[in-house]
Amino acid sequence: MKTKFEKLVIDESISPTQLNACLKWLEDQDIIYQQIYRIALHHPGIPDSLIFKTVLNEQDALLTSDRPFHNRLLAEDRTSFYIDETLAISRLMLQGIRAAFLPLPRGDEEKQAKASILHKLVMPDSDKALKRLRTKRRRIRNHFGGYDQLNQLGLTVATQQELLGIHLHVAGSSAKGIMASERYILESNCEIGKAA
Repeated sequence: MKTKFEKLVIDESISPTQLNACLKWLEDQDIIYQQIYRIALHHPGIPDSLIFKTVLNEQDALLTSDRPFHNRLLAEDRTSFYIDETLAISRLMLQGIRAAFLPLPRGDEEKQAKASILHKLVMPDSDKALKRLRTKRRRIRNHFGGYDQLNQLGLTVATQQELLGIHLHVAGSSAKGIMASERYILESNCEIGKAA
């Protein structure tokens, strides 16, 4: 008997290789869905709490490589598929992993980030680069003790002809803030390269 979902929601942490492996696994398991909904395209950077509250419904399933978020969704009687770097897939609770805390969103809950041209320029398109980005995000989150401990977040993006500059400032309530800068160069007919 086939299992049906309205949407298969793809978390930003999922690489193209992981997505392809999961789609094949779902087909082998007779699990079908009406549409694929990519967080990175529709709401880049959206907090997990808003994904849970406004994107996912009870007829949807999430594909993620975020273990705490996966366990939180299962604890809330939602469907989640977890895939790791070896492409092993599970729809069960992951042992030894504390479920993520999903704080209530501040401000207007209906406001969600929209995809922009800049998002395509700075988001990595290789599995290796995406893994490094996930590691950075996890370290920043752990530095402050979770998303709910972040009280200020500033991102400045400037462009001048072919040069794109990014400055990030994060402040928390109980930990020292983080300031970081990166530059990217976009050349015509070439891949985006990082300038040190």
